[in-house]
Parts: sequence; C-alpha cells; structure tokens
Amino acid sequence: MRGALATTVVLVLAAAAAGADLLSLEEALARARIASPALRAAEADLDAARGRLAQARLFPANPVLSGELARHTAPGEEQLDRGVALAQEIEVGGQRGLRVGAATYDVAHAEHTFADRRRLVEGEVRRAFFAVAAVERHRVLAAEGVALADRIADTARRRARAGDVGALDVRLAEVETARAAQTLAAADSERAVALAHLAAALGAPPDEAIGVIAEDQEHAALPPEQMLFERALATRPDLVAAREERARLAAAEAWARYRDAALPAASHARADIERAFAAGYLGLPEVLVQQDRLLQVQGAAIDTWRDLNIAESDLIEALGERP
Repeated sequence: MRGALATTVVLVLAAAAAGADLLSLEEALARARIASPALRAAEADLDAARGRLAQARLFPANPVLSGELARHTAPGEEQLDRGVALAQEIEVGGQRGLRVGAATYDVAHAEHTFADRRRLVEGEVRRAFFAVAAVERHRVLAAEGVALADRIADTARRRARAGDVGALDVRLAEVETARAAQTLAAADSERAVALAHLAAALGAPPDEAIGVIAEDQEHAALPPEQMLFERALATRPDLVAAREERARLAAAEAWARYRDAALPAASHARADIERAFAAGYLGLPEVLVQQDRLLQVQGAAIDTWRDLNIAESDLIEALGERP
C-alpha cells in the first residue's frame, strides 16, 4: 500500500510540475459526458427527435376565422348580410396517429442510441484514463532507471580511475545509460500518444495540459460468466433497442390490419373527395390539401413497411438466423 501511495504521489507531482489539470476517473467521466463530441452529437439527434414528436402531435394547420359582409340595395331599401366562419382542417385516414407513432419510434431509437453512445464513450474514457496512468507509471520507472544508470556509470568511472575496473566496464555502464535514456524517451512518446487519446475521448482542446490521479484499489471478484451475460442482455442499450425492434416486429400483424383496412379507407376517401369536387361541394384548394394529406398517409405506410423489413434484417444479422 505504501508503494502504491508513493506512485500516486509521484504521478501527481509530475503532472503538477507540467502545469496539467489533474483529473480523477470520476471527474474525467463527468467531463466526457459534457464535452464529448460524440455524445453532444447524439444528444442533438435526441433533441431533434423530441422536437419532431412535439411537432407531430400538433394540428397540421391553424384554425381559420373569416368574415363576410355583403350589401344588397334596391329602390328605397338597403340590406347588409354579415357572416362569420371558423374552419379547422381535420386529418382523416389515421394520418396523425401514424405520424405520431413514427415520431415516437424515432425518439425511442434516439434515446437508446444516446445511451449506447454514452456507454461507448465512458468505456473509451476509462481505457484512455488507465492507459495514461499506466504510461505515467512506466515513465516514472524509466526515469528511475535513468537515474540509476547515471549513478552506476559515475561509480564505474571512479573505480576505473582508481584501477578497480577496466575501460570495458565503463563502456558497458555508458551503454546502459544510453539504453535507459532511450527507454525514457520511448515512455515520453507513449505518454504523448496516451494523453492525446484521452483528450480526444474527453473532448478537450489540443493545447490543454491534462494529468490523471489514479490510485490502486481492490477489485471485487467478477460474478459468474452466465450472470454477466444475462446482465448485459438486460441492460446494454443497444440490446435493449434490439429487443424493442423485435417488439416492433411483433406489431407486424397490427400493421397488416392497418394496411388491409385503413389504407383502402383512405383510397375511398380520395374518391369521395374527387366526387365532392366534381359536384361543386369542395373548392380546388381544399381538394388539393386533402389529396396531399392522403398521399402522405400512403407514403408513411410505405415507410413503415420499409422500417419493418429493415428491423427484421437487422435482427437476422444480429442473431445469425431468422427469429
């Protein structure tokens, strides 16, 4: 324990001497959750999906309030006709439900993507953090090796001057000193690479000096492999998302009922709109708007069919066989 504490103190002093910000593992994780570019991008996608869901729940058009005033005149008589109308566009054929359902799936997918991205980023930060800590310890060890080699070389030179050893021993000590210096230089290079990797995982600017505080700690024994496997299946965001995709596939029967019932109803509605326009009950703007809405229903149905097949393909790829 005393050796571990000494190593930690040396690491802290070395980082402080370099003017670096000292981060513990928890501080590094907290910083990555805020500044990681990958997490910020995933969070932006999640916010966008939530915005689309909020928009999908709104009416596609605002109510329209209109007024009319007509003047009728006759010899010795004048009459004014006044009228007020309130119109609200109403969606038919399950358009709003389909739109909200698609937006809800998008939000769920974005949430699982964000959670999985956070899992990956935190894993990357942990690996980079302990890589830096390990390289720092290697560097401390290499620096001690350089100091030891220098002392040995000095001793060899003194003994050579006293005639106790020959020139070959001095040469060997100098070679060892050069080898120790090369080891320290290699440790410096590895440290620079490890720090750059950690900075990238944290989302830190390239010119910021970073240091770590890593203490030795006792590691608990791992649970049995089967328990770890079951826990991963239950908690990993990407696997949770896969299960939800499977549940989405289970809704294929409901989708088939929608396809066989709601879509034909939408087609009949289009025919009714056309007949109403031909009979003069609807104006051309109203016809165009309603036809466009019904086309959107059919287009969304095609997208739903595509998503179901893509989800099934993803599941087959994950399982290696058809479920």
